[in-house]
Amino acid sequence: MNDVAIAVCAGAMRKYLGAKGELPDESLVAMCPISVRPLSGGVDVGNQISDMTVAMGTDIGDPLQRLQAIKMRTDDAKQLAQIRGADMLEHVVGLVSPATASWFFKSAEGMKWVARIKPVCNTFVSNVPGIRTDMYFCGAKLVQSYGLAPLGDGMGIFHTISGFKEQLSVSVTACRSLLPDPAVYADCIRDSFEEYRSLIEDGGEDQTVVYLE
Repeated sequence: MNDVAIAVCAGAMRKYLGAKGELPDESLVAMCPISVRPLSGGVDVGNQISDMTVAMGTDIGDPLQRLQAIKMRTDDAKQLAQIRGADMLEHVVGLVSPATASWFFKSAEGMKWVARIKPVCNTFVSNVPGIRTDMYFCGAKLVQSYGLAPLGDGMGIFHTISGFKEQLSVSVTACRSLLPDPAVYADCIRDSFEEYRSLIEDGGEDQTVVYLE
């Protein structure tokens, strides 16, 4: 499911940037939060989350080959994340107090420093398990669920994939100056999704798969 979510978003970004004449030759990179909780982790409270960066395959036109490339890359990234664990990020963040970090990044020197750093990713793709049962708030029944996520310097688009019961939603938070026509991008997401649904409907027949090293 995670790999398909990345592939759908990659197809949408490829379509959008291609229509604008701004599709790069190299693949865009997505950062994805992943759980590193052991299968036999007991009943410990709290999340155990790490992250992985994945080349999304926006440079691959064929949707099936793109999905296969993503699958191979995420397998490697997940193994690395399991080895690294969730503690590394917590320890690094814990070295600097929130007040100090906030002051630095808002200062003139901090902004100059951030501007010189190459972003580690172009987008976030977060697949959150959806709600499986009916839910209510003050008597009002929940009929749809959407995600809202923060943006950061150098990363102006965030994809949140979630759902409610049998529905699946792709929620996009984007910088208005970087994505001035979000309705067009929404159409790109729908078109990308339909590409993968059509592969399921035709059983993947007559599809050529290239096994990447």
